[in-house]
Amino acid sequence: MNVYAAGKHLAEFHFAIHAYETPYEYPLFCSQVAVERVLTNHLAEHNVRIEWGSELLSFTQMPEHVSAQIRGSDGQEYSIDARYLVGCDGGHSRVRKLLHLPFEGLPDETWMVVDVNLDWSLPKDSLYAFLSQEGTVVAFPFPEGKRWRLLETVVGEKTDATSVAARFTRKINDVYKTEQVTVPEPLWMSTFTIQQRQVPNMRAGRCFVAGDAAHVHSPASGQGMNTGIQDAFNLAWKLALVIRGQATDNLLNSYTAEREPVASKVLHGAFTFTRVIGRDSLFKQRLRNLLLSIANTVPPLHHKVNRQITTMLSELDVAYMQSPIVAQDWRVSVPTPGKGRHANSELLPGKRVPDIRFGDTEEHTLFALMKGTRHTALLLTGIETSAEQSISCISLIEHLRQQYDQWLQIVLITPSEQIQQQLQAYAPVLIDAQGTLHRRLGAQGQTLYLFRPDGYVGYRNQPVQVASIDAYMQQLSGMPATRKTVEGGVS
Repeated sequence: MNVYAAGKHLAEFHFAIHAYETPYEYPLFCSQVAVERVLTNHLAEHNVRIEWGSELLSFTQMPEHVSAQIRGSDGQEYSIDARYLVGCDGGHSRVRKLLHLPFEGLPDETWMVVDVNLDWSLPKDSLYAFLSQEGTVVAFPFPEGKRWRLLETVVGEKTDATSVAARFTRKINDVYKTEQVTVPEPLWMSTFTIQQRQVPNMRAGRCFVAGDAAHVHSPASGQGMNTGIQDAFNLAWKLALVIRGQATDNLLNSYTAEREPVASKVLHGAFTFTRVIGRDSLFKQRLRNLLLSIANTVPPLHHKVNRQITTMLSELDVAYMQSPIVAQDWRVSVPTPGKGRHANSELLPGKRVPDIRFGDTEEHTLFALMKGTRHTALLLTGIETSAEQSISCISLIEHLRQQYDQWLQIVLITPSEQIQQQLQAYAPVLIDAQGTLHRRLGAQGQTLYLFRPDGYVGYRNQPVQVASIDAYMQQLSGMPATRKTVEGGVS
């Protein structure tokens, strides 16, 4: 992100996504239309058809289902009965209004966005902010040709194409002096009022709201679509377990508990970002420019600002540390003389799982192990593992399969080829030859991590205790164990 103000290049910030251990080490400007097309095609591959042109008229909540009245694209009205209803119907959500959920907050400012074919020398590997005294213009690159999307934070009285083009041209040239820029008449333009609103509770009985139906904010930070997708994923895996009878309805209460604080944080960050790029008094503009210049020229501060911007825009630091459905039974081991540090780890319950690589092949990464829609039970045998402990792994695997086979995919990690040979008949076993994963996860001895389908740590247990694992699974599902616990020496 390059920033221009007062006739000079003020600052340059880089999105340091590599720090979060993800295979996608860059931000991608991708049209929501393109994302919708990918998702629609994926649904079609699974024989799911979207009924475009249908309208929700009303719905009624029953003890065991929701009955929704629909008007189809042909004008005919009909009913749909479903266990649950999720309103993903945008900022003007009818679902939210029919549920009488308060949408707390206020409208903020009026902005304009335009798409133009722009002929200038600035490369498309950056977004550009032009901090004019008349208001900020932000330029976002499109992959095709010379097309750019321009955002204006202060909209003039005249909104015809010629006046809009002239205003954008003037604001950019006011602060960008490298070349003379001429903004042509827009291919498309839209004026809108920024809303900063959210619902305090994203669930009402058998109904839920997600995405813009639950929270809206300034588009300046580009987080709206990502936040909505996170909502949907968070709710979807929980709904799946409840609908399949593997968990009680109480699990769904964690949706609001986990996602409402995230929405609040996103709204706060978007509001702050809006204020930074918006038009304010001349004194505040100069102070902002001075601080940006200092942040760009002082290396430690520059690094910190880079990290903060990346953290806000990528949302890779989203965590559910205070969630009612994350837990641990974790006892830090006493270090063995000559064996290095004690068994501790920063990968706490509620945190996002990083894509830790612990070998040379593609399967030796955490993301490769977490593919699928079930929870992943990662059992690490420990850096120091005896034959007796490897036998206890067999007992634990059998227990997990008997009790939670529909819930879990089980993967074993061991630094020992001998133990791999002993256990590979019971579950997939991968070698952590250098002990990288064991050290990162604090697995001095036998350790279990439970990774959720949405890529977060749900639970961890060290030293492994069957009773503790069962207690967590019962807390999560709301259901008692269905079979007798396997007796044996898991310690």
